[in-house]
Amino acid sequence: MKKFISALMAAVLALSVVCTGALAASLDNFKYSDTYKDGMFTDVATGAWYAENVKSAVNLGLMKGQSADRFVPLGSVTWAEALTLAARIHSIYAGDGETFAQSSPWYKVYADYAVKNGITAAEPAKYSAAVTRADLAVLLYKAVDSDALGVKNSVTDGFIPDVKGTESYGPAVYALYRAGVLTGDTKHCFNASTAVSRAETAAMVSRVADKTLRLSVTLDSSTLPADNTGTKPGTSTGGTAANPTKQEILTTITNARQSLALSAQSFAAAQVATDANVKAAALAQAKTYAQNAAGYSQQAATAIQTVYGKSAAAYTDAYYAYLGCLDASNNVKAAMTAAETAAFNSELNSAAELLSKAYNEVNALK
Repeated sequence: MKKFISALMAAVLALSVVCTGALAASLDNFKYSDTYKDGMFTDVATGAWYAENVKSAVNLGLMKGQSADRFVPLGSVTWAEALTLAARIHSIYAGDGETFAQSSPWYKVYADYAVKNGITAAEPAKYSAAVTRADLAVLLYKAVDSDALGVKNSVTDGFIPDVKGTESYGPAVYALYRAGVLTGDTKHCFNASTAVSRAETAAMVSRVADKTLRLSVTLDSSTLPADNTGTKPGTSTGGTAANPTKQEILTTITNARQSLALSAQSFAAAQVATDANVKAAALAQAKTYAQNAAGYSQQAATAIQTVYGKSAAAYTDAYYAYLGCLDASNNVKAAMTAAETAAFNSELNSAAELLSKAYNEVNALK
């Protein structure tokens, strides 16, 4: 009898060891350490927008520096690194106790884990290739379940300016916006094809792991602009009686795109001009063309609203293009400083991309 009891107790103890080795899936499984010290990375300024995100990502054990004293916040993230991050997040969240024993190459154990756990369907063709914002969004979306993400924000399908929701990465992006992991750029555009930086990655992974770091954003019918009353294509007085035709809308969008191209050309001329008067004239032209693009974009948004309603994706795209053109026209002189030049060109490029989308969307409508 004593032998039986001893054997039974041994079995219970053995079972308890197995059970305590694995935890229930929960964000509570993510624990902070005090690994990060202020000034730890010489390239992470205390006042940088990503400083706290880097600190959180390091203290959560999700990211490290690329050397002892450099984080390289603007550096890209490879597929090998992205799969490693996603695997770590999934394992910690799931509480499966995975140790990720060293493999050769080093990332194979993480890639195998990611495939096995449905984080990615197959290994990438090139592990050293940079991942895009869309790539990382999908990996993080699949690393945890829907309960872990939850819904913090009201974000209606089709209301992220450059993501319809029907793209392969669409569901992941909308889920991450709703959770507060993502909010996009100043116009809430996602910029799916852009290579994601290490700073952006730190922000995303830390927000997935820690709900208190998530951000607020609203992209639904309550955030659409009020009805416009400006001149509509096809009318001569700006009245509301005439209904613009589809071709008139497409022509207005084309005019906006052409004005944007002229603004970019004038701005480029101003950058290389050595004569002060020539530079000033080119800048003035760039501003005028950007203002024209804003006007055409606003007219296009008004016309789309009139014919197809504010729920049409083309309306949102044209409206945000209008805001981008307006910002560019207001900032053209400041953009001549080296620090703002890239931002100005990016503003023009984003507006042009939105106008192209609006054109294609209108063209597909009846």
